[in-house]
Amino acid sequence: MWFYGMRKIWNTALFQGAGKRRRYFEGWYFKHVSKNGRVYAIIPGIALSADGRKKHAFIQTIDGNTVDTHYVTFPFEAFAYSKDSFQINIDNNRFSTAGMQVDIRDGDYRLNGECVYDGARSLPFSLINPNAMGWYSFVPFMECYHGLVSMDHSVQGYLETEEERIDFNGGRGYIEKDWGRSFPSSWIWMQTNTFSTKGDSFMLSIARIPWLGKHFIGFLGFVTVSGKVHKFATYTGARLTSLDISDMSVNVVIQSGSRIIEITGRKKRKGLLQAPVNGVMERRISESIDADITVGISDRNGSKLFRDTGALGGLEIVGDPQELASGVRS
Repeated sequence: MWFYGMRKIWNTALFQGAGKRRRYFEGWYFKHVSKNGRVYAIIPGIALSADGRKKHAFIQTIDGNTVDTHYVTFPFEAFAYSKDSFQINIDNNRFSTAGMQVDIRDGDYRLNGECVYDGARSLPFSLINPNAMGWYSFVPFMECYHGLVSMDHSVQGYLETEEERIDFNGGRGYIEKDWGRSFPSSWIWMQTNTFSTKGDSFMLSIARIPWLGKHFIGFLGFVTVSGKVHKFATYTGARLTSLDISDMSVNVVIQSGSRIIEITGRKKRKGLLQAPVNGVMERRISESIDADITVGISDRNGSKLFRDTGALGGLEIVGDPQELASGVRS
């Protein structure tokens, strides 16, 4: 167990909650985009209440075409995980970086299928920056931790509902995760890997983070262009210099060293998902998984190093925009 405890710090895809008994959640976000523009996200996880008396495993889904969402619960004992590599099981549903198999039945809702992933691209890491959160990964008792499992990979397979069979052969996939006690009071999350060049990808999260009785606005972001990862985060010294938020769109400017990163995200349709509060999945938030997200990178002279728009992106704008705007530093 000691070896596993150390190993999971540098491999956040692994289950982080071994030994947790209360006030805890952990969830993995698997997004699939087909060649013809169908999007389906599947979120397996666990939830334990503050007193530990209520606990269950769950699989949450959102269909980008209809924005219908479903939250299906399972006995906590139906959850199992591997200590050797990333693989989790909930009942007869299996998830890993190699693929997933699902057979979900809940009332009139049916979802079954199998998808195989290839070429999963995780972030480069080092001894002091083991994953997406950098050195914050070592800080105990944070409200929420975030991990990137695969910025981009290919998908082969299908998902089938009562109404249709969705073909994901030749599609793209993305995997990330969160764990801890609660999601922040306010945050923005954006993600896309459907740029014009296959393999290019982007993720940004900006959040109000409790810290030693106070709080700060922190962010972490990554753009992968032609195989090169551009990292910009609070812990790298990057600064949030502009933030304009509405209910359906967000415009962000970040300065990272000599680079200026400009991001615009625009929602289309949105569905309601359940999110954790003190381990209980009782908060309702809206998410779009068919948003248009434009990312530009330039130098201080204004020379464009990258600019592209990814369709079918994920976008969440949650909580009080003024809380997040307080993090702007010109």
